[in-house]
Amino acid sequence: MNTFFSYFVFGLTFDSSVELTDSEPIGLHAKQFTYPANVETHKTELQIVFVNFDAESQTNMKMSDAELISYVKSTFLGTGKEAESKKERTIMGTHSTGEILTTKIPVASKIELHLITLFDKIKTAVAFKSINTIKPEVLESLISEITGSINLNR
Repeated sequence: MNTFFSYFVFGLTFDSSVELTDSEPIGLHAKQFTYPANVETHKTELQIVFVNFDAESQTNMKMSDAELISYVKSTFLGTGKEAESKKERTIMGTHSTGEILTTKIPVASKIELHLITLFDKIKTAVAFKSINTIKPEVLESLISEITGSINLNR
């Protein structure tokens, strides 16, 4: 029997078969979870970032979806690079085309980033930043189960 851990962030829930850290604020409307749990920061293999854009913040920021994605990349993921490829996923029953890119700073990493629209025009960016020590099949399994389980917290 598989054990799943449940997590809550910005009115959303998601499940993971591995234990993550508790959510940690990394900005006014941004939180992260990391894997593995209970390790020193420099030993983290996967960072999962959620950035919430409510209707008011979107009005104040006056940014398109592409600009919101660029903002998340530069502010929370440490890169200004353009997407190198795309990744299709289903998140909350809706098709999402995310960006895939790599970065070398501070260590060689792969990033997958999706921007999803929730109720009342709220948008949430969901990003996965992994260092290259995590096995690709483990990474894909974790991202698939997390994105596949994201739902509204009811």
